[in-house]
Amino acid sequence: MDKQQDWAAKAHLVACMQQGQSWQRAADHAGVQISQSNAYRLWRAFQQHGEMALRDGRHGHPRKLRGEVRTFLEAYCRKTPQTASSAVQIVLQEQFNLNVSISQINRVRILVTTHRGDQHLTIGLPALLTSYEQAADLQCLERVVVDREGMAAELLATLASQGRTVVTVLRTDQYAGLESLREVGEFVPLRVDRQGKVIREVALARFSIPLPEHRGHYHDK
Repeated sequence: MDKQQDWAAKAHLVACMQQGQSWQRAADHAGVQISQSNAYRLWRAFQQHGEMALRDGRHGHPRKLRGEVRTFLEAYCRKTPQTASSAVQIVLQEQFNLNVSISQINRVRILVTTHRGDQHLTIGLPALLTSYEQAADLQCLERVVVDREGMAAELLATLASQGRTVVTVLRTDQYAGLESLREVGEFVPLRVDRQGKVIREVALARFSIPLPEHRGHYHDK
């Protein structure tokens, strides 16, 4: 893995952890082999020092994206998250006479749309999806995995109307027994202790959430 790939992988890891994912899941998504202590060390360093923490032996930002250019790009991406990176590239060329690569722009977009964990998913998720789809050149991200706090009925209904499937993981204290679920699949081991004893299981299931603004209607998950 070269330096640019390493940087991108670390940025992906931190972004996932900022969204509330466990360090193991974040490392899997980012394709990074890292220990728990190092993952949290990197995450804390990012919260304190930003992008600089993701670079080994390198400090600051890429030369083209410092100062006024960097400030302009971050503000532009926040204001217009739906704008394609290729269009942003043209804006930078016109405003500053700079040829900035799409990959550099995308790295900034990842960090701009990464928030501290206290931002509710119902606020940040739509903009995050739009930005990710633009950066990855996807027409529609069909499967979205979110934390339980993102399970707001109106948001889920909107995502479903866009052709998306939303997946979450519920703890046993977040639903009223198996009778509150439907189409419960077979339980499989999720975690074992050092002796190989299963200490946590997981199963696929569907559930419904009432739509508060449409009395008597439910959103099916």
